[in-house]
Amino acid sequence: MNKIFTSLLVKTIGFYINFLSFVFPEKATLLAYKFFSEPRSGKLSPEAIPDILKKRRLKSSK
Repeated sequence: MNKIFTSLLVKTIGFYINFLSFVFPEKATLLAYKFFSEPRSGKLSPEAIPDILKKRRLKSSK
């Protein structure tokens, strides 16, 4: 039941932000930033790093 509720909530928020983006783009931007700019809780383990980030090499500043 909890998984269904979570999925329904995520889809509802996504639909609402998409609808707002057509009517009030600035409001939709602020709302999306508020929802999706929260940092991840806890530490990211080396096994959980996405493959695309593993392939990326950091450029040295020199």
